[in-house]
Amino acid sequence: MDHFLGASQTIVTLVKEVAELIPNAGPLTQVLGATGQLFDIINQIKTNKSDCMFLVERILRFLKGIAVEYKRLEDQAPIRAGSLTAVRLDEFTSKIKSIQNDAENWKAASIWNALWYRDTVKDAISNHNTNLKDCFDLFTMGALTQLTAQADNSTHQIIPPTGLAPGHLFYGLVVLEAMHNYKGTRHSCLKGTRQA
Repeated sequence: MDHFLGASQTIVTLVKEVAELIPNAGPLTQVLGATGQLFDIINQIKTNKSDCMFLVERILRFLKGIAVEYKRLEDQAPIRAGSLTAVRLDEFTSKIKSIQNDAENWKAASIWNALWYRDTVKDAISNHNTNLKDCFDLFTMGALTQLTAQADNSTHQIIPPTGLAPGHLFYGLVVLEAMHNYKGTRHSCLKGTRQA
């Protein structure tokens, strides 16, 4: 929270909400920390300040969305270091660091240079907004692909009479018509489902 001193009420509220949703140190706290560092730099920029703050706000809103979803899952699915979600969050953090690098350059410019480079900064902010949107979309696409792969893999297992696949939990995405009879071959389906 120390990074966000002097922030707008919207940003302060978002930071508090995100911090409350993150139960322990991990990949989400690393993203929040990188966002705080970015805010520190942006808070010292003299030109295009509102556009720069909007970048921070977008990052916090996305981070809040992720934190809310993981809070709903609670103990079922914490984000572990090295997991696919953690890797996606690392990629997100690298986008934030890219914005930090540009913001450092903008901050270093004198007041007079800032006026000359106002349009350049505006273009760079626009590019960062586009990159953030792409990152958000890729994050979502990666998560959906991961779920789809898990569902696909779970439908190709032989199901014992207990109805539970050995060593795996079903995520509620199993399509009944694709499940195989545990006594039959891979080409026979459960009674009442479409034939292969």
